[in-house]
Order: sequence, then C-alpha cells, then structure tokens
Amino acid sequence: MPEVKTVALVLRGPSWRNDLIMRDQAEIGGHLRLMVRLLHEGVIEAAGPFFMPDEYLEGDALGLVVFALADLATAKRALEDDPARSAGTIAYKVLPWYR
Repeated sequence: MPEVKTVALVLRGPSWRNDLIMRDQAEIGGHLRLMVRLLHEGVIEAAGPFFMPDEYLEGDALGLVVFALADLATAKRALEDDPARSAGTIAYKVLPWYR
C-alpha cells in the first residue's frame, strides 16, 4: 500500500502581475513567512519555487508545498491565512500524493 501525503501546487493567482518578478509581487513576503512558520511547526516537510525570485514567471506553476500529513482539509486550512492567496497573487491546488 503506498504512503499518502498531501501536496499543494502553488499557481499564478488572478492578481499576479506579469510585469513584476516574483519577489516584487504583492504579499510574497507574507507568503514566505507563512511557509517558514508551517515548516517550523512541522505542518510541511518542504516548500519551494520552480524558478528564481528574480525571474519572470513562465506558465502558471510557481512552486510546490509538501505537507507532513495526508488530510486534504487540514492542508487547505493551513493555507487559508496566506496573505498572497488573500491578495490574489497566488492560488493553491491541493492534491493527494501517493508515494
């Protein structure tokens, strides 16, 4: 039986500005602080972008979050307070991951 984890794809949100690099997007600092807090609390195992902060986004996928749990609802709740999500800069797609 495979182990089940939860992952979240970090995607371009409706307010993402194509004329700005990632580090200059609205509330990205708050997003990074949330990821660090969730890592220190043991909620996530890893998180990171698919490109460098000083690059322009190509496509819609920004990064990946790997949760230390399998419960999709709990993972979604952990991401509700993300200021970048609230600002519309990013969006999440939370999925099960079978290892």
